[in-house]
Amino acid sequence: MKVYEAIGDTLSRLGVDTMFGLIGSGNFDLVHHMTENRGVAFRASRHEAASVGMATG
Repeated sequence: MKVYEAIGDTLSRLGVDTMFGLIGSGNFDLVHHMTENRGVAFRASRHEAASVGMATG
């Protein structure tokens, strides 16, 4: 098991169903695992501050 799989599986077990952020080389594997294998929605933004705003509603 890879680290991103362990993190993704834990987040999924905790009830995470949507992720917000920017896609980059540092998080691509986690985002791909979560969206393809765990059914989590990913909402992309153009800036980190926008991701925080979307996540807080």
